[in-house]
Amino acid sequence: LCTSSYRYFQLVQFAEVEANMNAVERLVYYSELPNFEAEPIILDHILPPEWPVKGEIHVKDL
Repeated sequence: LCTSSYRYFQLVQFAEVEANMNAVERLVYYSELPNFEAEPIILDHILPPEWPVKGEIHVKDL
């Protein structure tokens, strides 16, 4: 009985270590991805000066 309990504990520990290593592998993969964030200002598409800075919606008689 003691040996089977020990083997079961080893199996559970191995599965937990495997799951944690998969998580670490995923973190490393995502940390090495290139940055796909857009530039804050796109120089080819500058908005005209009359373009509104902010917008509002007024609802009447709804």
